Amino acid sequence: MAPLALAGVLVAGCGAVHASVHRSTAGYPPPTRASTTCRPPDRTLDTLAAQLKTVTVRLPEHRPVAEPAEPQGQVPLGVQADLRSRSGPDLGNVLMSMVSAHLHYSREDFTWSTIEPRPGVFCWAQTDLWMYGAARAGIQIIAVPDAPPAWAEPNPTTAPTDPAGLRAYTAFVRELLGRYGSYGSFWNHHPTLHPNPIIFVDVWNEPYSRQFWSRSYPDPAGYAAMFEAVVRAARPVAPRARFLLEADTTSLTATGQEPFLAAVLSAQPQIAKDAYAVSVHPYTSNGWGPSVCDTKGNVEERRLQLCRIQDVRNILNSHGASRVRLFITELGWSTAAANPSGVSQQVAVRYIHETFALLRTRWKGLVSGLIWYDYQSPERDTHRLNDFYGLVHPDGVPSPGWHALAEEAQIGIASFGSSKLK
Repeated sequence: MAPLALAGVLVAGCGAVHASVHRSTAGYPPPTRASTTCRPPDRTLDTLAAQLKTVTVRLPEHRPVAEPAEPQGQVPLGVQADLRSRSGPDLGNVLMSMVSAHLHYSREDFTWSTIEPRPGVFCWAQTDLWMYGAARAGIQIIAVPDAPPAWAEPNPTTAPTDPAGLRAYTAFVRELLGRYGSYGSFWNHHPTLHPNPIIFVDVWNEPYSRQFWSRSYPDPAGYAAMFEAVVRAARPVAPRARFLLEADTTSLTATGQEPFLAAVLSAQPQIAKDAYAVSVHPYTSNGWGPSVCDTKGNVEERRLQLCRIQDVRNILNSHGASRVRLFITELGWSTAAANPSGVSQQVAVRYIHETFALLRTRWKGLVSGLIWYDYQSPERDTHRLNDFYGLVHPDGVPSPGWHALAEEAQIGIASFGSSKLK
């Protein structure tokens, strides 16, 4: 298949844009925007199209955007690939590696401060590039709108929970879906591109961690209000979007707390109807493997063990949210030598296989999505405590863990819908 012509793939870099949607905004009109220019359009889309030509479908003519088909009978599997930091051949290589490894989902940050540097001014050039590449490769994006700009909040970890900040944040999410959602303007601008709109929106990132929620921490009621505000604002432009609720059993602070998820559901019972799934990051401590579980203790004793996903399921069921699914959207083991929870490459491989074995047997039907963290480590300094989760080395060489994940992804995990485990 011949590459798309350059004129057919160039996209607008930044400026005064309005969300192009086919539904009423129901009281959320787009704000008036001053015309401006952020940066020139990225001119590498034609090269990327040629690189990905073997894994793409070209439509003969434009057609209305439809939702991507869910994998029949299989749990969605993917890896956090950090596509937003990639361009040129590197972006194409990562996308092709994911396709070859049967990993068709990536959870990606949509950095608010970069996309909307000034109120009402949206810079989409870089985002357009990797969204285009993901669509060509058939990679479904789980969007995480986060990192507010300085004009909205004082620092990127300050949660926009005050009235002005929350209005600005929900407006940003609405614009994001107005561009890349099922009625998004981006797909109309590229009629020969097979549409792969954003369906999953993961609202914020780890609000139970001070690293990502520095205002009034911990604040399950504040996060619950944020989640509901996003749903109300975004649904008019993306009526079939699926919203993921970030939660864990406890906040990462002192012991003796009410489970964070329970407090969120108590604060906003409507979440039991509005959330499609709970987004969980069940990392372990002390180098524990997937099968380590304090079955005689309570939720507190299991809060840094993988088996706490069972506690998450039980909390959902006890709060009338049995229909809400459970997505593991981050999971992995660091191979940093100085990390107390770090493991060797060989142990990391074993833990990957053990995780999939548990999800196919003892926890069958418990998880409805699995995103591994992460695709590539940023450097070879194994003494960095919070790095070296990557399954591909910084020089691009796959680790044994990458091959293990690809092997398991090829087999897959049978899907059984949401579990009502008691």
